Amino acid sequence: MTLRLPARFWIESEAGWGTRPDGYTVHRDEDVAQQYVVDYWKRERERNPGGGVPAEYSRPAEESVMVEVSQDLYDEVMEKGSAWAHVTSHLETHAKSWRRPVAA
Repeated sequence: MTLRLPARFWIESEAGWGTRPDGYTVHRDEDVAQQYVVDYWKRERERNPGGGVPAEYSRPAEESVMVEVSQDLYDEVMEKGSAWAHVTSHLETHAKSWRRPVAA
């Protein structure tokens, strides 16, 4: 059986360096994916109440896309709502041990 979940790819912007891929988040469903982005920007505003552009931040690169996931990742996302994975390039991902779970 193929397991598929919505994923959002993220871009990191850093002053003096530009932009680069910052990984992706995988979500239980599209509603959780949308709420994750809303909550992310809320936390960013709390971190930066002055409203200026921070020296470093991440942002979603696009709308969600459906991706195939392993049983382990599927189980983790079903339990936690979302999981974050960093990437070293558009094609290569770190091993599961490098992922950091995030709250839904």
